[in-house]
Amino acid sequence: MSRRSSGAFRPFALPLLCALLCTAPGAGAAPGEVEVQGAHIELGEVWKDAPEDYREIDLGRAPPPGASRLLSRAAVLRQVKAAGFDPAKVKFPPSVRVRSAAKQISKEELETLASPAIARSLKRGVELKKVSATRGATLPPDAVLEGVDMPKPPKRRGAYRTSAIVKWISDSETVARIPVSVTLYITERGASADVEKGANITLVVERKGARLTARGQALTSGDEGEIIQVRVLKTNKVLRARIDSEHVATVEES
Repeated sequence: MSRRSSGAFRPFALPLLCALLCTAPGAGAAPGEVEVQGAHIELGEVWKDAPEDYREIDLGRAPPPGASRLLSRAAVLRQVKAAGFDPAKVKFPPSVRVRSAAKQISKEELETLASPAIARSLKRGVELKKVSATRGATLPPDAVLEGVDMPKPPKRRGAYRTSAIVKWISDSETVARIPVSVTLYITERGASADVEKGANITLVVERKGARLTARGQALTSGDEGEIIQVRVLKTNKVLRARIDSEHVATVEES
């Protein structure tokens, strides 16, 4: 090709190249990003113009707090159809990046929040001395502390170290289980059972709206909330009863 012909071609080459690169704007663009709040993605969060009756369609679990994942149109339409709605009415891009909102809790905040819940779970005579966390946590913004799981302390007076699991929920689901170290002090009262074997207690029988009581004797030891065997003093009948306090137990229906 001569210089002349090459030069003549150049004015047409640039527009052609531009046309090739600029065709279908957005085709190579990154998908849009949407932030969701709960443990599950609702259609109304990722499709802002969704009809009212479509907005609460569950599209599945959201990413972990602070993380993201791609949500494809195909996946959305499958969930809409599975929920009994018409997928043809859904206007959704090829994909959307879904990011879960998050709140950060420092280990100091975790210790402060967990301490009252742990203290409430202890029986009388067991004192909470210290709660220690090794790390903070990343949680959904609406996560709340549901409770703690902790082994029952021994019937032994003195200091005792153990661990507990602090449970957080969001959308009625457990979203985090965070371990903490716990230091307790077990007093003489805490080292003994709430109801000792051989103790006399009041037995409560609730039947058809009526509340009856009888005197009984514990055949096994136990703490509040536990079920023990008891003997009705008047009839010598052996029953199972749940301990309500050190003086009262409710008979379990067989």
